[in-house]
Formats: sequence, structure tokens, C-alpha cells
Amino acid sequence: MMQRHNQPGKQRNRASLIVMIALAFLLMAGTAVLVSQLPEDDAWRLNTTAEPTGTPLAGFPCDAAQAQNLYPFGGNVIRLATERITSLDILGTEQYAVDIDFASPYAIVQGDWLLAADRDGPGYVMLSPEGLSFQGELAGPVRGAAVGPDGVTALIQDQQNGNGIVSVLEARTGRHLFDCHFPESGYVLSVAFVDSAFFDVSLVNTDGSAVQPVIKRYAIQGNQTGQLVPDLTALYPFLRHTRQGNPVLAGASQLAALSFSHDGPLWTRTFQRIQALAAYEDSLFVLAAESLNASLGLYRFDASGAEKRLVDVGESATGPVLSGGMAGVASGTRLLILDSQSGELLQEENLPADIVRFAFSGPNSLIVVTNSGVSSLTVH
Repeated sequence: MMQRHNQPGKQRNRASLIVMIALAFLLMAGTAVLVSQLPEDDAWRLNTTAEPTGTPLAGFPCDAAQAQNLYPFGGNVIRLATERITSLDILGTEQYAVDIDFASPYAIVQGDWLLAADRDGPGYVMLSPEGLSFQGELAGPVRGAAVGPDGVTALIQDQQNGNGIVSVLEARTGRHLFDCHFPESGYVLSVAFVDSAFFDVSLVNTDGSAVQPVIKRYAIQGNQTGQLVPDLTALYPFLRHTRQGNPVLAGASQLAALSFSHDGPLWTRTFQRIQALAAYEDSLFVLAAESLNASLGLYRFDASGAEKRLVDVGESATGPVLSGGMAGVASGTRLLILDSQSGELLQEENLPADIVRFAFSGPNSLIVVTNSGVSSLTVH
């Protein structure tokens, strides 16, 4: 265990600043709002200004502000507002609603579960395809969350005078199971489920001369089963897992694959910038750029670190979204559906407006939210 140094007030101020930077990085990457100029590739420039393609099966209009609060969920769309969460069908007809009082709502979708929480307040709501599962409040703001494959939920609770708490809730009922406290280990950055039995918490310790990542593993019963203190010194706010259960961290520019049975990183990979990290089946998918002026590419990594660049995307991107053997990624108005292993382009669509987010709603369909509307598209 690392020993604490003197000057606790200065250390806490520095730590608070570091954590604020990490949270800002997460928010920037999650919303994919990037201000940059288009690349010089004329072919890419032509694609982003092409006439709209594809025939939407159904949909409804919205404006750019409304689109930011619309989340595809199953075959429906969830609309977040500060006073209400509403489930809409693909025609925009209300299916059900949940009253809330959130200052800054956000949503996390994991399989058949959608967790809505208040980034600046204590409230949270869990939805399933059938409707409301549970809702409640913590003592402090909900700064982040993860949902396990069976619906068990881990909420990161901010503390005014502490490092943060991870509160674990029972699937379907929302019954409080236990809290994880970290008085000696640092500030909580993220949490992710390994499977239905274990979850990992990513922390950053700021008591030394450099920031120190720490990973703690917990069983779903609440007992800590492992800890990693890797030889890394950057902030790593993204946390995912390989199929073997090994944690993979991503920061602003570096990937690091770890193992609880190995002292050092299994492998690392450095980019100029990393925008997103996703895990699916046997692979990790990364949206990243190799150099300052390079466009983002979608990369696939296997558990050993072997990589394949699947496609060039553009200076900004949304995704990746994964389903079956397909990977989806969007840039501007352009939507690409790829074979997730080979990178073969299966389908390309140009939408009428910039794509905000999208998700597979079935094996052969997508729901796409753009700045001008919501539509359902067929995947050929």
C-alpha cells in the first residue's frame, strides 16, 4: 500500500484537479464533440457531402438539441429530460414515462438495460424493455456507472470530502447490496463488469510524485479478490475486459492490457489520441489516430495485442457499435457497417444530417439518431 505524504490539502487539491481532467476527458470522448478541420482526402470529402442513401423504414423528426437527449434502446428510443424520461416507439409515439428531477441526465445502455442517472445529482433510474425496473437516490452525485450482463449495477458516487464510493445494486429490484470504499487507494475513475461474477474498479492514486493507476477486483458478493498497481503513470479513464477477463485500460493516447496473474502489462500500444474503446467477444475495438493530423481509424485487437486497422473513419467519429459479426461506425453524415473481423465494408449510408448516435435494434436493423430526426434502417 502506498504511504500518504504530507501537505494533505495541497495533495487533495491536485488530486481533485486531476480527476476533473479525467472526467472532462470521458465526457468529451463519450459525446464525441470534436472541433477540427476535414482531412485533405477528396474521396472522404465527397462521401460526407453525398446525397442521402437508403430508405428509412420509419422514423420521426427532431432538432439538433433534441437529438442529444435521444438514445436508441431495443426497438424504441429513450428521451431524457430534466423532469421526465420517456420511451418512444420508432414513430415518436409515447409508450411510457418516468418522472424524475435530474439536473444533468445521461444514459448508459448495456444489452437489455438502460441506466439513466444525474451527473450533478444523486438520482438514478433503471429501465428494461418492459419499462421501469427501479429508481432511487444516493447520498452524492452519480459520476459514472456500469451495468453487468444480468443487470447488477455499480454506481460511482462522488463525495465532497472523499475519494468516491462504488455502490452496488441488485438486478431488477435495485436493492442496495454493498459499498466499496477506497480511503487509501485514490480517486475512482471508472468501473466495469468482468462478467456476472466479478467487476473491476479503476482508480488513480495521486499521493506520489506522479499519478498511479490502481485496479481493484471485487466478487459480486462484495469481497475484494485482487489488486493491480501497474507500472504506468498516466490517466486511464477507460476500462474494458478481454474474453479471458483481463482488464484493458485506455487513456488519452495509450492502451495497456493487464493481468492479475502477471506483474507488468501484457502489452501496450501508443497512439496520438484515443477516442473510444469497446470490447466484444474475442476482440477489442479502438477508435484512434496515429498522428496529430491523421484521421481516426477503427482498430481491432486480439487478446495478445495483435492488431488490424479495419477502416479509416474521419476526423470525428461515433461508435463503434457491435452486433454479431458486424461493427458500425459513423462520421458526420456517413454510416459504415463492416465485417468486424476482416474490415470488409458491408454497407455504407449517407444520412440527411450529422449522426449523433446509433445502435443495432435487431440482426438486420439499426436505429439512427441524427440532428434532424430518428430513423430505422435495414442492414442488408
